[in-house]
Amino acid sequence: LLERIGRLETSKTTETRKQQLNAIIGKLPETTRKAYERLPLDKYSDEEFTTMLGEVTTEVEGIVDETQARGGVFGKPSATGGTIQQTELTEAQKAAIAHRDGVPASGTQPF
Repeated sequence: LLERIGRLETSKTTETRKQQLNAIIGKLPETTRKAYERLPLDKYSDEEFTTMLGEVTTEVEGIVDETQARGGVFGKPSATGGTIQQTELTEAQKAAIAHRDGVPASGTQPF
């Protein structure tokens, strides 16, 4: 019974630690997050975990700052590039499409 209670406490502690770590590494791209997610959180004492969490926070902030300084952005790009697509053609677009140079003779190919 004591062993079972100990396992429950350990799993609860591990889950809480995962949540704390995920809150910090959530700013990183998935490929970088995977390295941090492999850390054996149940093997650390409370003091070791607190120290490790501080180090990870510093590393993540450094990575994010360095990437932003280079002009990089984490996240998926939008399909439209942030602009709203038109659903209807403008008059200028319609005129450009309607204008054709070298109209073919009747019954011949245009190209």
